[in-house]
Amino acid sequence: MNESLINLKKNINPIIQRLENLNPNLLNSLKVNHDDQIINLNHLAKINVKDSSTLNLIPFNPLYNKSIEKAIYKSPLKLLPKLQSDQSILISVPKLTLDARKSFLKESNQLCSNARQDVRLLRQAAQKACKSDLDSNLINKDTFRNHNKILDEITKTHTKSIDQIESKAKKILLDN
Repeated sequence: MNESLINLKKNINPIIQRLENLNPNLLNSLKVNHDDQIINLNHLAKINVKDSSTLNLIPFNPLYNKSIEKAIYKSPLKLLPKLQSDQSILISVPKLTLDARKSFLKESNQLCSNARQDVRLLRQAAQKACKSDLDSNLINKDTFRNHNKILDEITKTHTKSIDQIESKAKKILLDN
């Protein structure tokens, strides 16, 4: 269940960072497909903030330029990279429109919904395992009830954390 929360945070952070102050970490989650290898963007290029609305990427090897451009263009961040004559890549990060914010909100809600579903599926699997242990007489009914009670508490805690992440994302996406 902790893994579901970690994955949710990892996937929702780029959406939230898109609205906050411009930061090179905005592109940390991007993966580049180069020669059938998936590589983190920050392993292929140095990322700098040029000004308040522009990022500058300096690839370590100019051979990566097309792959990097393609990865940025296909990313859910909706950014448009421009290759410069000095082989660097400029990415202007425009302010989001209300429609774009709603689109990001929809995406973040879907990520949270998927995380909740993962937590429920893990809970069901654990309950089935406890039930089979009870049926096999490996545990008694009291232990079975205690395990289910603990599972319910863990599930509620993780679901509450997911709800907090979702409300924080909603607040950031709609208030800015």
